[in-house]
This record gives sequence, C-alpha cells and structure tokens, in this order.
Amino acid sequence: AARVLVSSGAYQNLSGSEKTRVNLLLRDVKESLMAASDRAGAHLGWAMLCEGQGRPEEAIQAYRTAIRVEPNTTGPRSNLSSLLERVASQRSATQAAEMLEEAEKLRGEELPLLERDAKLAPENASVQYRLGLALYLAGRMADAMEKLELATKLEPDVPDFKQARDLLKEKLEQSGQ
Repeated sequence: AARVLVSSGAYQNLSGSEKTRVNLLLRDVKESLMAASDRAGAHLGWAMLCEGQGRPEEAIQAYRTAIRVEPNTTGPRSNLSSLLERVASQRSATQAAEMLEEAEKLRGEELPLLERDAKLAPENASVQYRLGLALYLAGRMADAMEKLELATKLEPDVPDFKQARDLLKEKLEQSGQ
C-alpha cells in the first residue's frame, strides 16, 4: 500500500501524520528491496520511491548505485538523466550545467543498451517504445519514428505509443522531413 501511495502521487497529498506512517512502512519496503542489493532493480525501485516522496538526492544516489551494481541494465540511466534535468533548474548555474552534462552522457550510455534490449525482444512494444524515445532524444528522428511505429503496431491500443508516434510525425512534417 505504501508503494502504491508513493508511485501514484497520492503521497504528496497526505497529511504530516499520514506521511509519517507511510515513511515507517517504507523502511520495511527498503529493507525488503535491499535483500537483493546486488541487483540493480532493488536500487532502481528504491530510487523511484524516493523520487515519489520528493527526495531527489537520495534517488540520485540510488540510481547511481543501480548503475554501479549492474552497469549493463537499462533503466537507471534514463531515470537518473530525467531526474537530473528536473532538479537542475533548482541549482546554481554551475551545478545545473554539470547536471545537464551528466544527463546527456547518461542518455548516450543508455542508448546502446536499449538497442540491445530491442534486438533481444523485437516483439516487446514497451521496449521498442523506450528505444524510440531514446532515439528521439538522441536526434535520430527517422530511427525513432520506426521504433514508435513498431510499438504502435505491436500494441495498437496503448495511447502513449500512439501519442508519441503522432507527435513525432507532426514534428517531422512541420520540419519538412
């Protein structure tokens, strides 16, 4: 229940005493996750919970630990780069520039891992979608469109896949590509 409250965004709307109760439960969640602390997924899960609680510094450290523990796992770099981009605006100009530079580096490191996963799971629409978004962020528009089209073809009823494809298609049409 504590995980759901945090991941759904409801945590931010809780009263102080309710947050305290959830935080106590989350200590048990962290303990159970860290039973598998040699796996990136444990740290990734904890980082996402920290983000949901508005604790970006702890989330950053957990994402970095996930990358260190299993450097070939996809996910932690993308999540960390997004978080760094969000918190950069709240930092000094120097810190913000460093965070944005790190975010770009992380996205570059994640791309070959996503390409690997997409080749290993060609029928997995979510993997194709994630790769499409990563390719878009890397400026590889034609490749991004191909993967977003594939994701939409594999799972035509997922609105996010269609929306991303349609927005990219519109952007490409406007730029004459």
